Amino acid sequence: MAHRLLIHLPHSHARLPLISSSFFSTRCLRPSASFPPQPPPSPKKIPFTVSVDGRTWQDPYQWMSNTDDPHLLEHLNRENSYTNAFMADTLKL
Repeated sequence: MAHRLLIHLPHSHARLPLISSSFFSTRCLRPSASFPPQPPPSPKKIPFTVSVDGRTWQDPYQWMSNTDDPHLLEHLNRENSYTNAFMADTLKL
């Protein structure tokens, strides 16, 4: 049974019903869910400045556009390994 809570929002006369998040969180979790012990891999950031039509911005992931860069292949392999570990419990589906 969902619990309802009426709250008063500042600077507003509206009262909104809220349903307890624990109601949903306990029903959405799969008991067999297993997650990789590490956080997902994160690509390195290399400072790179782009200037086009008088506008300038930073693109620290520009190095990933070079498909010959061996670091790109290493990073993609780490991402694929992480994805395979994360999705392992769905192989039977």
